Amino acid sequence: MRRSLLSIQSTVLFAILFSALCTVATPLLAERPIPELHSRVTDEAGLLSTEVKDRLESRLKALEETKGAQLAVLTIQSLEGEVLEEYSLRVAETWKLGRKDVDDGILLLVAVDDRKVRIEVGYGLEGILPDASCRRILDETILPEFRGGDFESGIEAGVERIAKTIESGELPEVEAVPVMDA
Repeated sequence: MRRSLLSIQSTVLFAILFSALCTVATPLLAERPIPELHSRVTDEAGLLSTEVKDRLESRLKALEETKGAQLAVLTIQSLEGEVLEEYSLRVAETWKLGRKDVDDGILLLVAVDDRKVRIEVGYGLEGILPDASCRRILDETILPEFRGGDFESGIEAGVERIAKTIESGELPEVEAVPVMDA
């Protein structure tokens, strides 16, 4: 009887430890790698033509030079099981978008196979570009183009609307902004 009780306790303890290990290890294994930042537009999914990438790069560079805010675009094929919000935040933090003391970076993330899009906004721009505004940009500008199969137009129109919204708001002066070369 005592041996049986000890065996049950050992089995229960093993099950609890194994379950805890799986719970901790699974999210670590599921993290999708973050691409290196080489330019303002990273098109891993291959959605954008060279002409559109060049136009986006020019527009984003002009926004950064005039307002200081850094807007980057990332397209990926899949989130590979990762949560959209967590991945977009990891990308924005890894890429260090925005000015350090202003936190005025923005990421437009498109995950094609998952059919997900997110606008990740740094705290310094939340007054100009709150969640409700981002939702409207997605619903009214980006997603209708995507539903029609036109990713280029959706991304380009979304970037333009985000940029115009930022340009209409007040941000700290641009003088000390190191502009990304690309």
